[in-house]
Amino acid sequence: MVATVPKGVYTMKNRYVIIKHNAKAYQKATKKQKAQMLDELSELLQMNRHYIGYLLRNTGRVVFREGKTVVVTDSTKDTIHRRGRKRIYGKDVLRALKKLWRI
Repeated sequence: MVATVPKGVYTMKNRYVIIKHNAKAYQKATKKQKAQMLDELSELLQMNRHYIGYLLRNTGRVVFREGKTVVVTDSTKDTIHRRGRKRIYGKDVLRALKKLWRI
Protein backbone atom coordinates (compact mmCIF):
# COMPACT_ATOMS: atom_id res chain seq x y z
CA MET A 1 0.00 0.00 0.00
CA VAL A 2 1.52 3.28 -1.14
CA ALA A 3 -1.18 5.72 0.00
CA THR A 4 -1.68 6.41 3.70
CA VAL A 5 -5.36 6.05 4.56
CA PRO A 6 -7.00 5.46 7.96
CA LYS A 7 -9.68 2.77 8.05
CA GLY A 8 -13.36 3.60 8.33
CA VAL A 9 -16.30 5.15 6.53
CA TYR A 10 -15.49 8.45 4.88
CA THR A 11 -17.56 11.60 4.53
CA MET A 12 -16.68 14.00 1.71
CA LYS A 13 -14.79 16.25 4.13
CA ASN A 14 -12.72 13.28 5.35
CA ARG A 15 -12.03 12.20 1.77
CA TYR A 16 -10.58 15.60 0.93
CA VAL A 17 -8.43 15.55 4.07
CA ILE A 18 -7.05 12.15 3.01
CA ILE A 19 -6.32 13.51 -0.47
CA LYS A 20 -4.58 16.56 1.00
CA HIS A 21 -2.50 14.28 3.24
CA ASN A 22 -1.33 12.19 0.24
CA ALA A 23 -0.76 15.09 -2.19
CA LYS A 24 2.93 15.72 -1.41
CA ALA A 25 3.82 12.04 -1.71
CA TYR A 26 1.91 11.83 -5.00
CA GLN A 27 3.72 14.85 -6.45
CA LYS A 28 7.13 13.34 -5.62
CA ALA A 29 6.28 9.76 -6.67
CA THR A 30 7.31 7.95 -9.85
CA LYS A 31 4.77 7.11 -12.54
CA LYS A 32 4.28 3.54 -11.25
CA GLN A 33 3.80 4.72 -7.68
CA LYS A 34 1.31 7.36 -8.84
CA ALA A 35 -0.72 4.73 -10.70
CA GLN A 36 -0.69 2.50 -7.63
CA MET A 37 -1.78 5.38 -5.37
CA LEU A 38 -4.61 6.29 -7.73
CA ASP A 39 -5.82 2.68 -7.82
CA GLU A 40 -5.79 2.40 -4.03
CA LEU A 41 -7.43 5.75 -3.36
CA SER A 42 -10.14 5.29 -5.99
CA GLU A 43 -11.01 1.89 -4.53
CA LEU A 44 -11.05 3.08 -0.91
CA LEU A 45 -12.70 6.47 -1.38
CA GLN A 46 -15.15 5.39 -4.10
CA MET A 47 -14.22 8.39 -6.25
CA ASN A 48 -13.31 8.72 -9.92
CA ARG A 49 -9.63 7.96 -10.58
CA HIS A 50 -9.15 10.96 -12.88
CA TYR A 51 -10.74 13.34 -10.37
CA ILE A 52 -8.49 12.04 -7.59
CA GLY A 53 -5.47 12.59 -9.83
CA TYR A 54 -6.62 16.13 -10.54
CA LEU A 55 -6.99 16.86 -6.82
CA LEU A 56 -3.64 15.30 -5.94
CA ARG A 57 -1.83 17.27 -8.67
CA ASN A 58 -3.34 20.64 -7.79
CA THR A 59 -3.36 20.54 -3.98
CA GLY A 60 -0.75 22.94 -2.65
CA ARG A 61 -0.08 24.54 -6.04
CA VAL A 62 0.51 28.30 -6.06
CA VAL A 63 -1.67 30.30 -8.46
CA PHE A 64 -1.19 33.98 -9.29
CA ARG A 65 -4.35 35.97 -9.99
CA GLU A 66 -4.63 39.59 -11.10
CA GLY A 67 -0.90 40.16 -10.84
CA LYS A 68 -0.73 40.56 -7.05
CA THR A 69 -2.95 38.01 -5.37
CA VAL A 70 -1.37 34.66 -4.50
CA VAL A 71 -3.74 31.75 -3.89
CA VAL A 72 -2.59 28.34 -2.68
CA THR A 73 -5.01 25.80 -4.05
CA ASP A 74 -6.64 23.49 -1.57
CA SER A 75 -8.98 20.62 -2.33
CA THR A 76 -11.13 21.42 0.71
CA LYS A 77 -11.97 24.95 -0.46
CA ASP A 78 -14.03 26.15 -3.40
CA THR A 79 -12.24 27.79 -6.29
CA ILE A 80 -12.22 31.56 -6.63
CA HIS A 81 -13.29 32.82 -10.02
CA ARG A 82 -15.05 35.78 -11.52
CA ARG A 83 -18.00 35.03 -13.74
CA GLY A 84 -19.81 37.28 -16.13
CA ARG A 85 -18.82 40.31 -18.10
CA LYS A 86 -15.31 41.77 -17.85
CA ARG A 87 -14.77 45.25 -16.42
CA ILE A 88 -14.47 48.03 -18.97
CA TYR A 89 -13.30 50.91 -16.77
CA GLY A 90 -10.52 51.03 -14.19
CA LYS A 91 -10.86 52.33 -10.63
CA ASP A 92 -9.72 55.86 -11.49
CA VAL A 93 -12.29 56.19 -14.29
CA LEU A 94 -15.02 54.79 -12.04
CA ARG A 95 -14.37 57.44 -9.38
CA ALA A 96 -14.71 60.20 -11.96
CA LEU A 97 -17.90 58.66 -13.35
CA LYS A 98 -19.44 58.42 -9.88
CA LYS A 99 -18.74 62.12 -9.30
CA LEU A 100 -20.43 62.94 -12.61
CA TRP A 101 -23.46 60.79 -11.75
CA ARG A 102 -23.93 62.65 -8.44
CA ILE A 103 -24.19 65.99 -10.27
